[in-house]
Amino acid sequence: MDQITLYGQTYCKNLAATVETLFTGPKTANGTFKIERAGIVFSDMQGNARAFIRQDGLGPVSIGHHDGKRFYMHSTSTQDETWLGVPDSYSATVNGARDLARLAFNT
Repeated sequence: MDQITLYGQTYCKNLAATVETLFTGPKTANGTFKIERAGIVFSDMQGNARAFIRQDGLGPVSIGHHDGKRFYMHSTSTQDETWLGVPDSYSATVNGARDLARLAFNT
């Protein structure tokens, strides 16, 4: 899986592929993703981890950093919701995260 789409935003597997979308379109990627054992981490173009969806589809939640360690918030911040393109509909938000997790983890 080289690209994924969540809430109408595209995320690439690495920064080089993300930059390539600037030239190959149709839409520039929003950032990168990394599938980890516990879930999917979404990072911005500067490589900052910003959001997380658990393997079971719960999320997205914002990611914070303190003393070089990552921690997970209980929800998404307003800034991260805007960056992710989270829909206004709660059910669309939940369904989008759950469907992506099922696709990524084959569950």
